[in-house]
Amino acid sequence: MDQTPKGFQSFKQAFARMFRDRRGATAVEYGLIAGLIGISVMITIGAIGTQMRDDVLGVINTSLSSTPTD
Repeated sequence: MDQTPKGFQSFKQAFARMFRDRRGATAVEYGLIAGLIGISVMITIGAIGTQMRDDVLGVINTSLSSTPTD
């Protein structure tokens, strides 16, 4: 005689069905790939933006300090 509660049996069956069903796996994989690409783009833009800001401000600072004042 099975002593397992009925609710646990249905949970166990649903859990087993979830592992057999692979339809959502592709969507999850694409989501992870898109997330990693997004993070990479943000890091790259952040690094390039900081470098560009420093370059532009350096040029402006050099231009302002080298202009003659009358």
